[in-house]
Formats: sequence, C-alpha cells, structure tokens
Amino acid sequence: MLSKEKTFRSGLLLISLVFLNLLAAPGYSASPDANHPGKGKAVYDRYCAGCHGDKGDGQGIYKTGLYPQPRDFTRGIFKWTGGSAGSLPSDIDLLTTISEGVHGTAMPSWQALRGSEQEYVIQYVKSFSGRFKEEHPPGERFIYPPPSPPTPGLIAQGKLVYEKMGCAVCHGSKGRGNGPSSHTLMDDWENPILPANFSKGVFKTGREVWKIYRTVSNGVGGTPMPAFSDQLSHEEIWEVVYYIRSLKE
Repeated sequence: MLSKEKTFRSGLLLISLVFLNLLAAPGYSASPDANHPGKGKAVYDRYCAGCHGDKGDGQGIYKTGLYPQPRDFTRGIFKWTGGSAGSLPSDIDLLTTISEGVHGTAMPSWQALRGSEQEYVIQYVKSFSGRFKEEHPPGERFIYPPPSPPTPGLIAQGKLVYEKMGCAVCHGSKGRGNGPSSHTLMDDWENPILPANFSKGVFKTGREVWKIYRTVSNGVGGTPMPAFSDQLSHEEIWEVVYYIRSLKE
C-alpha cells in the first residue's frame, strides 16, 4: 500500500501531466504580432545568433568548443516534440526549450525574456526552415499516460527492458554513457555525440518523469537516440524511465 506522501506525490504528478496535455492541446497560437519578422530578428540577433548563427545554421561565432554543437534550424529537425516521433514541434514545444534551456549543455534558460519576446523569437526560428511552411505540427498531441508507482519491482523490470532493447550498447551497462558504441556515434550533421550518462542524474529536459518518458517514446531528433514508441508498451517505457532514474550515483 502506498504511503500518504507517495499517494500525494502521485496525485500531484498526475495533475501536472493533465495540465501539460491541456496546455499543449491544439488551439494554442501565438499572437498575430509575433509574426513580425523585425521583432523576431531583433530578439534572435541579441540572444541566439552568437551560437546558432545569423542564418540559423548553427554556425555562430561562439560555436567552437561547445558540446553538443548548437542546433542547425534550417533543416527543421528539433530534438523534442510533443507530437508523434519525427513530427514538427509545436510553439509550446519550442517555448518549453527556450524557457527551460537544455540541462547539461550551453543552452541556457531564457525565462528572463518577456512573453512577447519569446513569441517573436519562436516564430523567427521557424522561418529558417521550409518545413514549417510545408507541414504543420500534428493536430493530435501525444498523451502521456499516467505513470505507475516507482516500486522496486518495476525498477527491476526496467533493467530487463533496458538490457533487452540494447540500451547498454550506447549508454553502458550501468548507464554511464560508456557503451561499446558510445565513441562512434554521430548526429545528423556528422558531429560526434555522446550518449547520456544517467549516473550523473542530469537529463537534458529535466528529471520530470514525463519528459524522460517522451524521450524514450519519441527519441531525440537529429541524434542516434531512436523512438521506442512502436517497440515498447506504455508500461515498459515507464519501467525504463524509473530504471534509468535509479542509476544516479
């Protein structure tokens, strides 16, 4: 039987998941003024171009020495999406990355930007790729199913799934990012890229379980991390999520 504290935490988590799904639901749209190219460019030039480049191609003057390399927006490939794997991110998805940053990388949180500035730069970033003119983010949002309680048995099952799916080949048997293929991996731009080291307890989108679930389910766009949504059940994904969270040393 769950303790009152665990029950309370599970309830809070479920409420958060529902709120996030509602927030990301179809119908969100930036204000008409957000599409003003001059305003978006002014914000981008001031805060983003140094790393991502004047043309959004990831060739900014500060890119040297950064790991991972700044994302090239011109191909319309983004790491995370709240839709199906490989789909375009919604404005909410892009807002999440801008406001929270990417943990463990040089991409900071830009929460200090005013809401209007965030809207301006989101629309400007989208202008670098023709994908946003030819395609649209999926109308149906990905629904994060309620998680199971993180019991020892569930974590043990996660270890079995982790081994079965070959996660150790890249991430290592103990999740330290040192698997046999770890130093051979390249991103879509042929930049060397290392798999996540779970033992540090740092996840690029944060330690919230729904974000880790999204990564396991949808993969990470532009990287060797594949989507497992077609290979694993919801329950198996939750098992893996809790297992890799347990690997923090």
